[in-house]
Amino acid sequence: MSKSRLSIPQRILYYISLSFMYLIAILPDFILVAVFKPLIYLLVYRVARYRVKVVRDNLIKCFPEKTPRELRTIERKFYFFFAELILNVVNMLTMSRRKLRRLLTVEGDEVFATDPRHAIIMTAHFGCWEMLAGFPMRNHRFKNVCVYHELENPVADEIMRYIRERVGGVPVERREVLRHYIANRNGYPDGDRMLWGMISDQTPARDLKHHWLRFMGRPTVFARGSEYMAVKFGTPIYFLWVEHRGFGRYHYRLERIYDGVEQLPEYEITTRYAVLLEQQIRQQPELWLWTHRRWKRVFGAEAQQSYYERYPEERP
Repeated sequence: MSKSRLSIPQRILYYISLSFMYLIAILPDFILVAVFKPLIYLLVYRVARYRVKVVRDNLIKCFPEKTPRELRTIERKFYFFFAELILNVVNMLTMSRRKLRRLLTVEGDEVFATDPRHAIIMTAHFGCWEMLAGFPMRNHRFKNVCVYHELENPVADEIMRYIRERVGGVPVERREVLRHYIANRNGYPDGDRMLWGMISDQTPARDLKHHWLRFMGRPTVFARGSEYMAVKFGTPIYFLWVEHRGFGRYHYRLERIYDGVEQLPEYEITTRYAVLLEQQIRQQPELWLWTHRRWKRVFGAEAQQSYYERYPEERP
């Protein structure tokens, strides 16, 4: 939704919100870390208790081997990082693309120097995923295509579109993905290729083809959008390993999980992604978005049949 489609009250709220965020973004990082990060932590976690029940339920079911004290430590670390995540997004309002590329380092991207194809990165709500809109790949002539699901709040949706575009991203709503890919399958007019950033850990919409996999020790539904695109268009897929190195600083490592040619059973690519994502979450659980209602889909009889055929050892 563009600003021109916002109503007058929504447009006023849009500019007020951006102005308030801008006033925070121009502050030095040490003030954000020393003052605003603890303040947001207290407001979100201790005062508003934002989705604390969801977080605790997710942690208990994903880490049954951990003690209540260990789970509470992860919980507190998550909310403290969540405060940083909010500030990182706000910071993108004033951050230059050059600075963003200093904050984000990448390993394993040398393959793009000799591979002329488009590429897909499968990642998750892990670390500050919004900063991927400024993924430092310009030396390889990529535009970062940010696939997103339109937010219910039109003002918030427009703010996020503005932030992503400001740092060089190309926001594409999920319903427009295939159309955008086909329209630019030969590259953009300036010669850049498409580097698709696919956040692939959310619960898929019911109108999307999906499959149940074992993830974090639980039956979990996954969409096959990234896999479908990769197989249909012969596009390689990379898993993004994320290492948090300080306030707004990340090191990325690319691991190819599909070369664009290999003949694989259906959902094998998605399964590879789920296995790697679980490894990453278990290494640094506080960096994953535990407020996400990841397991809200009912594990019905039809889903159970295909799931237990794949994982017979888990059949009750």
